[in-house]
Amino acid sequence: MSKWIRIVQNLALRFGVSLSTKQNVATVADLLNLVWPSKTDVPLVRIGSDSEADGGYLVPDDLEGIDRLYSPGVAQTMEFEKYFLARGIPCELIDGSVDGAPERHVNVRFQKLWLAADSAAGRVSLEDWVKESSRQDEELALQIDIEGSEYECLLATSDETLLRFRFIVLELHDLRSAFTRSGLTLLKSLIRKLKASHEIVHLHPNNCCEGVFEGELVWPEVLELTLIRKDRVSKYLGLAELPHPLDRDNTTNPPLVLKLPSH
Repeated sequence: MSKWIRIVQNLALRFGVSLSTKQNVATVADLLNLVWPSKTDVPLVRIGSDSEADGGYLVPDDLEGIDRLYSPGVAQTMEFEKYFLARGIPCELIDGSVDGAPERHVNVRFQKLWLAADSAAGRVSLEDWVKESSRQDEELALQIDIEGSEYECLLATSDETLLRFRFIVLELHDLRSAFTRSGLTLLKSLIRKLKASHEIVHLHPNNCCEGVFEGELVWPEVLELTLIRKDRVSKYLGLAELPHPLDRDNTTNPPLVLKLPSH
């Protein structure tokens, strides 16, 4: 890196702007290949909101035997959690930004905490949260939407704890960072960690924000992923087709349609 580039970068930082070298579009396209979902013998169902709003996700139709749902970042809606509560499945909720769960229920335990990489005053790691609130023999599910903190939280979680979750519904934020070297490395590290134990079976670009359009590449700012633990899959049926018939746009903004680079 030249002296003048460093000078410009340092000057930009003084004004609160970070500058970095843009990654090659083909490199980001490789990341899209990495997250593209597989079609399996486990069908998907939609849970939560069925309208143009957050709170609805596609999950594997493999909910029999789930003992407990973990849902950090509950905010103002419990549409997703209500599905589990209606089936008698306890829900563990945390969110440091609100004082309580949106609705009271005998099977809801809410704690005013932030999910973090480690536990301290006002925050808890996923590792400790699971250990403190579940039995070792329980089958768990995870729905996580924590506005960008998902990277540090999940990367700090042991493989043993991740294996406790039969399925994971995850919102990835700040995906424009994939066009920087550090952002791309972070994203790849998280995806590879999750794919060691789970299979990506669905992804949906949240159209809350405008995506990045580079030639044929469409890359979103926010991406919803659904993963299922690999031992729950008996047969792989190739790559999934997107969008899924059960997908719904999150807002009234123009929809974002992802395409495999090979297409």
